[in-house]
Amino acid sequence: VYAIVSEILDPRVRGQASVTAIINTKLLAVIPYIETQAEQMKKRRIIKILTAVVILILVLIAAAAIVHFFVAPLDLLIASVK
Repeated sequence: VYAIVSEILDPRVRGQASVTAIINTKLLAVIPYIETQAEQMKKRRIIKILTAVVILILVLIAAAAIVHFFVAPLDLLIASVK
């Protein structure tokens, strides 16, 4: 929530639409942003971490389903622990 509010309240100009809205005319040229190799590596690292987390969650769900269907229903197992 803080990130969204800070983006909305940030007075800096970002992007083609912001500049066009401020100067009320079309732009002649736009210089694209080129990611550095460090930024690309950071993005790849984040994607790898998120992929690992998603895979871990799916494995945990699959393990719970296997226990539920082949060992004993999870509600009975939880009740027996209490």
